[in-house]
Amino acid sequence: MIMFGTALIVPLHIISTGDGALFLNISYHRFFPDYLRARDGRFELHPLSCIYILTAVSLWSCIGKRRLYVDMKKYLFIVLIIGLLCSCASDENKAKNTVKKYFTALSHKDTKTAYELFPNSNPQKYGSIVTLKRVAYTNPEITAVKQKGNTYEVDFKPAACLYVEKNGNGDFVITDSRNFIDVQNDNLNSQYNIASATGAINDASTDIHVLEAEDLIRDNSGFFNFLKKKYNKYYNGDFKVLSNKKDKIGNVVFVKVTYQTSIDAHEHAVVVNGKDKDGNVIVTKQKNIDWLDAGHINSVTLIINGDMINYIKDYEVNIGLFMNHDPVYWLAYCGAPFSKGDYKEFLKSKH
Repeated sequence: MIMFGTALIVPLHIISTGDGALFLNISYHRFFPDYLRARDGRFELHPLSCIYILTAVSLWSCIGKRRLYVDMKKYLFIVLIIGLLCSCASDENKAKNTVKKYFTALSHKDTKTAYELFPNSNPQKYGSIVTLKRVAYTNPEITAVKQKGNTYEVDFKPAACLYVEKNGNGDFVITDSRNFIDVQNDNLNSQYNIASATGAINDASTDIHVLEAEDLIRDNSGFFNFLKKKYNKYYNGDFKVLSNKKDKIGNVVFVKVTYQTSIDAHEHAVVVNGKDKDGNVIVTKQKNIDWLDAGHINSVTLIINGDMINYIKDYEVNIGLFMNHDPVYWLAYCGAPFSKGDYKEFLKSKH
């Protein structure tokens, strides 16, 4: 009897005639097992049924003979190839069935089963909500199954794909997808824009790769702080105070601040703090400016009045970008000239 893995191929009895010849004795009553099996009220071919059929065809001319002279090496090689092909076909069907089960779970709103079949789609792994595209809930038609190494790419309409792999327990699970998860790759998605501009993702990135890259870019995360430090003058502004003149007329103080920016400065604030003799801020005046082009000089005058001016001993001037958005959004649109090599530079900095 020849065994491949745990699959019985065909019962054989090898007989030597003593003159160097080998004969193959086949038990015909064992050659055709019950390879039709019932499933869900219908009959399907056993995954190894093709072995029995092909072997039977190859030996058709020999039916009735009890001994066959064969070239054992060639025969075993052919049977081995057939066995491997059938095994691949079986795994391909299992990968396809895994995807079908996943779609069924989604249509029944069975999130527990859906996350078991596609663990990486569980939003608990990320700092944001994971939203599937509408196609996920339409039970789409599978158009092709392609094997690449240990991964099966299961394609379905319209132009989407799920990647299926066999885990250590022999179970098939979905590990990734393409054009299936809504990664919101538009101008409103700050994380996506930063990840794309810094080389953390590209056009070849899968859905899970995008989710993981976006999850790297959160306020005070390692990658976020790396970018904020590298592009600090864009994030916080790069202003230089050229002069700070104060004129007091009666009970009013006029503070004229002249400054320059090295980069295009969108909405920013000029702040003057009046301090007492102990250094405490007792008066604050602020003026917001919408825009200042790089290299340009601007002057603003702030007016301080009231009884408190008699206690002011010093003035402090601060100029900074007016941050009225969340930090990630601000970093995405502060004008920083991100480089496609930023992400690799960040990874190197960690070692």
